[in-house]
Amino acid sequence: MTKKLLTLFFAIIACNCFAQIKFENGYFITDSNQKIECLIKNIDWKSNPTQFEYQLTQGSEVKIETSKNVKEFAVYNSSKFIRENVNIDRSSVNIQDLSREKNPIFKQEMLFLRVLVEGDYNLYEYTDGNLRRYFYNNKDSKIEQLVYKQYITDLTKATKNNTYQQQLYNSLKCPSITLKKIESISYRKDDLVEFFKEYNRCHNSESSYVEEKPKRNVFDLSIRPRVNSSSLYVGHDVLTKWNTDFGNKINFGIGIEAEYFLPYNKNKWSLIAEPTYQNPKSKIFVNMTYSYILRLDSNITYTRTDNRSSEMLDVEPNKNLALGAGYKFNDKFSAEFRYNSRSLLDKYVLWNSSFKSASLIVGYTLF
Repeated sequence: MTKKLLTLFFAIIACNCFAQIKFENGYFITDSNQKIECLIKNIDWKSNPTQFEYQLTQGSEVKIETSKNVKEFAVYNSSKFIRENVNIDRSSVNIQDLSREKNPIFKQEMLFLRVLVEGDYNLYEYTDGNLRRYFYNNKDSKIEQLVYKQYITDLTKATKNNTYQQQLYNSLKCPSITLKKIESISYRKDDLVEFFKEYNRCHNSESSYVEEKPKRNVFDLSIRPRVNSSSLYVGHDVLTKWNTDFGNKINFGIGIEAEYFLPYNKNKWSLIAEPTYQNPKSKIFVNMTYSYILRLDSNITYTRTDNRSSEMLDVEPNKNLALGAGYKFNDKFSAEFRYNSRSLLDKYVLWNSSFKSASLIVGYTLF
């Protein structure tokens, strides 16, 4: 009886939940123009908030404020929001739900807008899921949306309404700003921020506020050697004499883990599910890893002692769910215990199998 089991684990898709979110120095301004210094729970909002949590002092009662009572709030050196009644077009950006109407369909809403640039002209952002809208004004005008809309023509062809470029050309005049330059500006945060900063510089008005995100860790690469304790049982529902217990074996392995942190919620979410409690230099974590296993010429073969006949069972590609728990210190060194169990012979009606593996994994994050 021979056995070849060679597997490749890849496409690890999960979510790290690091407890990095904390209360940070900030302030809010009430409708009566009272400015209150406080500690605001900074979750690095992906979508614009409708409320926020705060403490008046460290360790004091956690309270909640909303856009009903607050017209501005900010986390120092991170984010700033102002409350405004604005006309917003919420036309879908999903290709299957695009409108056939070229012009925006405005609806007035009271929103917290994220401040991106302040100066002679100001730039704001509103995000709700995959909906993203930008707004602008100067000190003498109301805030209005920069219009960009994807829509479907009568020929069922997707096209774009780029009115925002005309708005910028009409409003933000400067010798160095040409129509050709404006036509090159995409409806993207980075492009618009740079354009508004350039306009303010052109008018000798350095932007008084520009949202500056601190440099964040976007990618971790770790080397993870491990000790595996594996067992395999293969059984036949009819020919029970072919039932085989391969026993338990210890082997060694090595792996490389790549982890990408998503650009919001303070690096709380990443592509590898790890709810985590984190101290300043260490963390205890548990994870659930979903993998897809490729078969690389793997099979289990039964052969009679006289070699006259044999039964070859192909090990099929399969999905795998593993549970792990471990400890990471100083964002560099880690140790983890991981357990997984799966079947290798799902395509066979009469055959069943149980492959179990427990691993002790140590890791070192390279960068």
